[in-house]
Formats: sequence, C-alpha cells, structure tokens
Amino acid sequence: CGIAAPMSDDQFTRVQLRLSSTDDSKLAEPLKKLLPLLFEELLKSPASRTQVVGVLNHVLVRVRANASIALPAEALLEKYANPGTGDAAGTMLARNLLLIFLDQAVGRQSPAEQGDFALGVIRRLHELHVAPNSNVAMFF
Repeated sequence: CGIAAPMSDDQFTRVQLRLSSTDDSKLAEPLKKLLPLLFEELLKSPASRTQVVGVLNHVLVRVRANASIALPAEALLEKYANPGTGDAAGTMLARNLLLIFLDQAVGRQSPAEQGDFALGVIRRLHELHVAPNSNVAMFF
C-alpha cells in the first residue's frame, strides 16, 4: 500500500467547485470523507498547504453560517489522535485546525451524542498527547 501523490492544482479546483455548488442540506455527507482527506493532505504535502487551508476555510465559513451541517466528530478526533506523519509545522497547523473543526462538530451534536463523544475522548486521552496548557486542554 503506497502513499498517494499530493493533490494537484486541478484537483483542488475541482474540490472547491464541487463544494461551492453543493447545497448546504447535502454538504454533511461529502464532508465525512473530505475533511479527513484534507487533513491528511495538510500533513503530507507542505507545497499544497495554502490550497488545503483555502478549502478548509471555505468549509468553515459555510459550516459557521449553517448550524444544521453535521461534521464527522469521530473522524476528526481520530485524525487528531493519530495525525500521521508530517513535519512539525504541518502537524501543529493540522491539530490547531482540527480543534476548530472539532469545536464546530461537537456543538452540533445532541446532548446524548456529546456525552458519548466525551466518553470517547476520555478513553483516548493517552493517544491525544495533551500538554496541560494546550488548546485541547482548554477545549475540554
């Protein structure tokens, strides 16, 4: 199983175009797959970071404007706990952006889902590599 090549400019353009043309009511389903892939791309390809951040910013603007768009909290937490390999700057950027998306994702969950999510976080604390004064410590 080899490492996939970084996304090309054309692929970023197509992703941005598809996201722009997707109605908010149908955005949650593609985001389930797209967000983890974008964070993976952020880590593996320093050359495309600006483009990835641009797509993530587009998503974040849409999500903040419409609280009914669900986000994949579990998949985002998995990416935070196991970011994969990347340079230090990419890992820090990805983790900080993941916290922003996790905040949005959890805020959209029902109280029962939030409770289940919190239990999952507690079970995985050893994987999260949390420093006492870090952003993630303040998040919870």
